[in-house]
Amino acid sequence: MDDLQSLKPHLLESAVPETVADRWLGSALPQLVFTPMDDADLRAGERPAGWYGGHPRVPLDVDLGDYPHYIASVDCGALPHSPPGLALPSEGSLLFFATRDADSAMDRDLSTTPRAVLHVGADTPVREWTLDESPEEPDHFRAPLPLRCSAYWSLPDSSHAVIFLDDELHGLFSPYERLLDSAERANRRNTEKAVKGRKVLKMGGYPANIQDDPCLIYDKEEVLGRRDWCMIAEWGASLWPEGEDIRTYWVIPRQDMAEFRYDRVGQLSDHNESTDQIGL
Repeated sequence: MDDLQSLKPHLLESAVPETVADRWLGSALPQLVFTPMDDADLRAGERPAGWYGGHPRVPLDVDLGDYPHYIASVDCGALPHSPPGLALPSEGSLLFFATRDADSAMDRDLSTTPRAVLHVGADTPVREWTLDESPEEPDHFRAPLPLRCSAYWSLPDSSHAVIFLDDELHGLFSPYERLLDSAERANRRNTEKAVKGRKVLKMGGYPANIQDDPCLIYDKEEVLGRRDWCMIAEWGASLWPEGEDIRTYWVIPRQDMAEFRYDRVGQLSDHNESTDQIGL
């Protein structure tokens, strides 16, 4: 993972007190960034950490006709070992589902669903689910794209729930908000540079929110009576069939995340203004 401490000298030079810099850097969360592999990687025997699009392998008793569109699957056994602070199963696969209809995707229904994320245990009997294919559907949904995974640190800005809803942290960071937010953007740019702008999916970390932190939205509304939501994944690729670009987030109660419970996952989307997307 990248070295967060390299940011500290810059913060101190910008007149951020060391105690504030240390507290802010201490709020970093691990994130797993998934990028496409090429044929040479596969020929060399590299194990994909996940697959984008294609036909998912699901338990025999699961009917995907009740689910939104299949987006991607993550091989939990191929992920970097135990990134600190990121609770994920050590085996099996996590499958992610979301609507690819632009109008529906932008509907901000603060509900939860058991059909947004599916954990398939390693020993679970499975079958390949053949999806209905449309000639309008981009190739990156019809043909499975193998993904590699790298771990990086993610930092909050002043709009994220972890700061916005914490009176102590908000008061501590507020005088240095501009400097800390600038450092957060620099850290995010460094990650994008490291993955050469080819990010397909992100797990963990803080949302790269365009409008509002989805965790903050769920926290403020106290969905399920909780104010402890965290992000499990973020997807920012082109939608089908309208072609409108939407960033989609999967959020989950922190306790459910720790217990590997995925039957109460919430989804939110907003317009994606970045250009680091499959399909552009």
